[in-house]
Amino acid sequence: MKKLLAFALALAVMLFTVGPVRAQTPVENIFAELKQQLKEHKGGELLFLLKGAGEAFGLANARLRHKGIPQFYCQPDHLSLNAFNFVSMAIDEFERNRAFYINRPLLQETLHLSLATALLDGLQRTFPCK
Repeated sequence: MKKLLAFALALAVMLFTVGPVRAQTPVENIFAELKQQLKEHKGGELLFLLKGAGEAFGLANARLRHKGIPQFYCQPDHLSLNAFNFVSMAIDEFERNRAFYINRPLLQETLHLSLATALLDGLQRTFPCK
């Protein structure tokens, strides 16, 4: 009986002292995985996806500049970016504006769009056009 009472007391303490646990959203999970890849400085499919997105944004920007159309962002000509730069920008943007990425159903359903959107937002914030 004492064991049962001790167990019930321990369970009650746990229930009333531990707050509710919220499961991570798919977008939070993918950015956590990306952070781990960056921390370990190793490639993975997410890193390559962002590398491709970053290169595509850069190519689109070059075409816009060539046509005299306003660019998405204005990266200095002398600055070259790599996959790890793109990952850092996307993660920083996600951390800065977490609620935006978590509360958008489309970004939850198509995770690659959340990565690309965070990267483009990060590029625009880092290299604004004047």
